[in-house]
Amino acid sequence: MATNGKGTGLVGYNVQAAVDTKHHLIVTHEVTNTGHDRGKLSPMAEKAKAAMGVAELTAFAERGYFKGEDILACEQAGGHPLCAKAAHLGRQGRRPLWQKGFRLRPRKR
Repeated sequence: MATNGKGTGLVGYNVQAAVDTKHHLIVTHEVTNTGHDRGKLSPMAEKAKAAMGVAELTAFAERGYFKGEDILACEQAGGHPLCAKAAHLGRQGRRPLWQKGFRLRPRKR
């Protein structure tokens, strides 16, 4: 898996799992050596639908899975994806972009 340092890496694996919330059982899983989850929502939803034998399902995912094309593909395949929008941490000056709406005001004395 790639890390932030140039020319460095970490031996590791990334696991995705789909769980049936009614029975609390893992219905499918996938193990990769990519360091991110983007692009995995729709394929995992398809595998879960096939494993459970259902026509529709609701897919809950954390923001690491957020990718617009993948969410659209999941919807078109009969899924209902619920995924938080990713907060990309680009830089604006010294503050991350997700902080740009916040301003530090010095305390008045």
